[in-house]
Formats: sequence, C-alpha cells, structure tokens
Amino acid sequence: MASPAPVGRGSRNRRAPSKGRARNKSQGAGPSAAPRLALPDPADLQYAAQQTQLYKQNAQAEAGRVIGMSVQEQEKLLREVMRLMLFRQKAQPDVPVPRNDLTKVILASYKDGKKSNMGNAIVALAQESFAKVMGMDMRELRIAPVSKGKSRITENDAGGSKFYVLRSLVPTNWKRKFVADESQNPSRHLLIILLMLIKCQGDKLSEEDMWQYLSELGVQQREVHFKLGKVEDEIKTLVQKKYLIQRKQNGADGNSFTYEAGPNATDELEPKGGIDAYVDQLFTDSLVQPSADQAQDMEME
Repeated sequence: MASPAPVGRGSRNRRAPSKGRARNKSQGAGPSAAPRLALPDPADLQYAAQQTQLYKQNAQAEAGRVIGMSVQEQEKLLREVMRLMLFRQKAQPDVPVPRNDLTKVILASYKDGKKSNMGNAIVALAQESFAKVMGMDMRELRIAPVSKGKSRITENDAGGSKFYVLRSLVPTNWKRKFVADESQNPSRHLLIILLMLIKCQGDKLSEEDMWQYLSELGVQQREVHFKLGKVEDEIKTLVQKKYLIQRKQNGADGNSFTYEAGPNATDELEPKGGIDAYVDQLFTDSLVQPSADQAQDMEME
C-alpha cells in the first residue's frame, strides 16, 4: 500500500479556493483594483470626428491644386511644418505660430513653393496629419486688422493675421485624467476672471478698471501672488498666447491700455458655446447641492 503524500507545514487547515476566487485569479484583478474609466462626452467625440473629416477634405482639395511636386517632396515639407509646430509647442506652450514662420520653412526647403502655391497645401496636410495620427487640432486663428487712427495691437504681429496653435482632441474628462487638468491651473483661473470682466464691461476692459477689480480679489499689481507669482507677467503671457489682446489708447492724460478677449480664447471656447455659456457652466458646476437634512431644514424655514 502506498504511503500518503507528505503534508507541508501549515497546510492542514488550508482550504481549497472557491470557484469565484479561482476565476478572479485567472482573469486578473477585479474592478476594485482598477477603477473604470468614464465614457467620453459624446460632444467631444463628435467635435473630434468633425475636425478630422474637415481637415481631410481640405487636404484633398488643396492636393488637387499642387502641380509639379512629387509625393516624396510633399511629405518632406509636411514633416518640416509638423516638426516646427511641435518644437514651438514644447518651447512656448499655447503660443500661436505665425503663418509666415510656416511659409519660411516651406520656401527654405522648396524654392518653387511660392510658384506652386504649396503653403496652403502643406498646412492643410499638416492639419489632417495632426488630427488623424496624433489626435491634435492644429487650429487656425485670425486677428482682425485695426483701422488707422484707432487703437493698435501692441504685441508683435509681423507674421500677419493668420496664426496656428496645437490643441488636444482628447475628450475633456480623459484629458483631465491623463494629460493635464486645466481646472487646477492658476493662470487659467486668472484668464476666466479677466474674460468675465471683459464681458461685463462691454467686451473691452481698461487697465485701470482691471487692476481695481483684481485688487478686490486680493490680487495686487506689483505684488507677488502666492499662486500666480508676478501677476503682471502672467497677463503679459496671456497676451503673448493671444488669449487676450492688449490695445494702446492715446488720450489727453497719456497712453493707456485696454484688454479684449483674444482669438485663442474665443476659438477655444467656441465649441462650448462661447465665453458666456462657458462661464455659466462653470457656475453651474460649482453649485453644491444641499444634503437631504439641509433640504428638510430649508423647507421647515
């Protein structure tokens, strides 16, 4: 008769795993170990699909106008333009790139670029590639010209009225989780406050009124803020990124400045219904719903 198999230490009271536990082990960690990722907003998905399709159509239309250039030459210019956009985004995040800078890259690599009207075609191809391959939106921004004798834009706009900026097409809730949560960005908070003030002042805010309102919020012009740092520098950065436009006014008391919503701000918030709708949504999201006990107390009162 064969002797029984030896029993290891501590195995007398060991129980066989249940079917449920065995199944969990074979299938990996359960839902408690890895929280489910929320579904993206359908509006975000629709916007990304629309932009990708629009850029595809534009690229096809522009490609039909290109004469005397091989596919290899087009791809080389496309890489140059995309490389410039990515390098600028890394060096100066959210600062729009003038169209002239893209044109210079194209003409430097292809001497007949001006003759064959390659600028529009390569930019259209870059917009399609960014959206389709990288999930990024290469948005075109325009700055309206200022009439002579009126206020003028103070930042350097030598590149002309067209600018391009890269934005993510990742759905908002995924972007907050995996890319960057703009709701935690102090500079973003300052921008929203300034856009609200500009709206309340008839789309134009004087520098004097701006600092007066900000001082009431504890933000002083020549003091270092514990979150924002030098606020004057932050506002200059918002102007550089074209979230704000700073205009110089010539008056009897000397030069003064006014601020307006810049093309980067209006274009970025357009899919959300514009600045007014975006601000309304911010207030709606910030409202705290009363608990059941608080609601009952309010009814009793």
